[in-house]
Amino acid sequence: MERVIENFLRYVVIDTESSEESASTPSTAKQHNLAKVLAAQLEEMGAEEITYDEMLELASQGAQVLHNRSVELAKKYRVNMEVVSSLEKKPGTKVKEVVKMEKTNIAGVAKDTSIARIAVVGLEHNPGVAFRVFSLLGRANINVDAIIQSIGRDTSKDISFTLPRADVEEATRVLEEQKDALGFDHLTVEDKIAKVSIVGAGMMTTPGVAAKMFEALYDANINIQMINTSEIRVSVLIDEENTTAAVRAVHDKFFGGEN
Repeated sequence: MERVIENFLRYVVIDTESSEESASTPSTAKQHNLAKVLAAQLEEMGAEEITYDEMLELASQGAQVLHNRSVELAKKYRVNMEVVSSLEKKPGTKVKEVVKMEKTNIAGVAKDTSIARIAVVGLEHNPGVAFRVFSLLGRANINVDAIIQSIGRDTSKDISFTLPRADVEEATRVLEEQKDALGFDHLTVEDKIAKVSIVGAGMMTTPGVAAKMFEALYDANINIQMINTSEIRVSVLIDEENTTAAVRAVHDKFFGGEN
């Protein structure tokens, strides 16, 4: 029997985080609200299509639309997807390998409020130090995200990294147990932070995209603690209390009708 694989998937948008909703709000109302918000954002963005890589970045940076594993599999087997509302019969956003270039340089804005930052201060400025730090964390099954190493001063340097907030206690324990072997001075931990990211393949060929994001945060009087980038992503760490304002400011800067 010949097996036919439908090369087109349609995904239902569901609400996985509703901190702004009351606990008594019916789930269908939550889904309807999220669907309406997503539809409005996609309409503003003109995002009829988005690449696998853009959606992967959005998913990994906290956008609660598709699970990143589903996008990885779709990309591997070249399966096109479409993100649609389960409650409104409107065209969705297609996720595929190659898309038509739109007027905007980015595909979306994402936030992640489930992270923390650890700084290892006063490490020896010698080869292999970073390897020893992160091999310890790896053996403890602790995944890290953004990593920034300071410019060496005299004989010491600092390494800062982000990780899931749930792993902070274990990471701190592992590093403190090996403090003498690693040769650092002390650890600083910040767990009231958030990551806001912009994602878009267009930024690879468009100068000034990062500056535009930073301008939006400056205009909103939001301080940036760390910056991390890839070819199609710019992420910043900010105080968690500024997350909503930051997402709104960046979204308005790119999708609010400005040229």
